[in-house]
Amino acid sequence: MKAFRLLLIAALLVVGAHSGFAADKALPTPNRGTVAETIETTDYTYIRVNSAKGGEVWLAAPQQALPVGTAIAWSDGASMSNFKSMRLNRTFNAISFVDVVVKTK
Repeated sequence: MKAFRLLLIAALLVVGAHSGFAADKALPTPNRGTVAETIETTDYTYIRVNSAKGGEVWLAAPQQALPVGTAIAWSDGASMSNFKSMRLNRTFNAISFVDVVVKTK
């Protein structure tokens, strides 16, 4: 069941990333923060964010360049605990898979 859920989330991210619509205008981006770190992969950008609500959060989003220090907003997404990224050989204690991340400044 967990593998199916991961596959479904990955499929949704791929479809969202390649659908061709203006996602940043179609989905609300209620969350705010500043990029603290990014990890690039072929399909995704993993983003460690200093959240405006306090604390750090990890996001997985369609691939994009986001320099450290960039102010961003992002859509709500599917959250997972103890997510194991096979590609990165790393486990994230908590991560949100989001469709939209936009620069705010």
